Amino acid sequence: MRSVMIKLKIDEIPSDPQEVVRALVEVEKTLPSFEADISIESRRLRLPIVLQDEQSKIAISKYQQTVRSEAPYLPDNFDFLARCNGLESKAALEENLLSSTFMVLGLGDVYLGAPCAVNLDPRKRLVTPKYSPARTYTPEGAVGIGGAYMCIYPMASPGGYMLVGRSLPIWNARQDTRYFQKSPWFLRFFDRVEFYPVSEREMQKAWVDFRAGNYPLDLEDIGQFNLKEYDTFLKSIEPETKKFQAQQKKAIKEASVGLEMALVDPFAEEEAHKKGAANLPGSDLEHSLFLQPGESVVSSPISGSLLRICKQVGDVVQAGEELFVLSAMKMELPVKAPKSGVVTQILPSVNSIIDSGQPIVIVKAQDSMKA
Repeated sequence: MRSVMIKLKIDEIPSDPQEVVRALVEVEKTLPSFEADISIESRRLRLPIVLQDEQSKIAISKYQQTVRSEAPYLPDNFDFLARCNGLESKAALEENLLSSTFMVLGLGDVYLGAPCAVNLDPRKRLVTPKYSPARTYTPEGAVGIGGAYMCIYPMASPGGYMLVGRSLPIWNARQDTRYFQKSPWFLRFFDRVEFYPVSEREMQKAWVDFRAGNYPLDLEDIGQFNLKEYDTFLKSIEPETKKFQAQQKKAIKEASVGLEMALVDPFAEEEAHKKGAANLPGSDLEHSLFLQPGESVVSSPISGSLLRICKQVGDVVQAGEELFVLSAMKMELPVKAPKSGVVTQILPSVNSIIDSGQPIVIVKAQDSMKA
């Protein structure tokens, strides 16, 4: 969870790129090590949450009706998350969430100041696959867990994290209340977020009060987080951490049977992604296909996953009719037939990872069939 932006003035760049590298190395030498006695400003916030709230249940139900009817995480994200981490019950998951402290390491992870936060105690750090494909709807204020991160959704939007509850609205474009005077986003880098449970009725009132700037927020404005002390803490619990992670690795494989391998194990996500990318057919597949007279290929215009196939082999398709639907960047993209004809081949299967330019459907023109 880190990135570095380096800004260079074009007219001052040395002719030898190695001079730039050497300068960066010298700067890096001046940075303190993680073990140094450094403290960073870190607010502590306690936010209300409705666990397994009604709005999240509506989002899950809508997903089942319009995107995917069956998956290991359906119809209960909460139960799936518990099973992925080897927790014996939903009550154990509730205890985990309500006793955890999440540090905000990224803002605007996708948009509008959405936090990407990690549990500071690795013995409680939940891991889970994400939706495949993503939801098209998530309620504003929803709290989700994806990979090893916690997010609060700042607006009604698509999403892929497992939904666990709903908290306060964290985005205010008008910046017209005391909690949003400095910026339209509520959370800040290195905020330490904790949750306490409330009822649906209490949350409704909390939204009204928070948006009016009258909510009695439990917030410590000035706090310090010492990196050396945290490093010492991590080393002291290392055996317990390894034990919990071993439990998770076993549980997540059992709980995720039926999901695509690239999404099953967040611990091995990078290896799975590399393996999948190496096996992608690529756009050059079109040139190796043996097409019959009158046949043409309809390829994918983007990289993503194949969400739906709207026609079957032998079906007549009219120009402008949907042939298949892709999912990418949490959006659905229908691809239409460029001409009328009959579907003669469907190359990949539903939920396959698709490369840009990859052939998907072969259509034979009706004129050539009559001939």
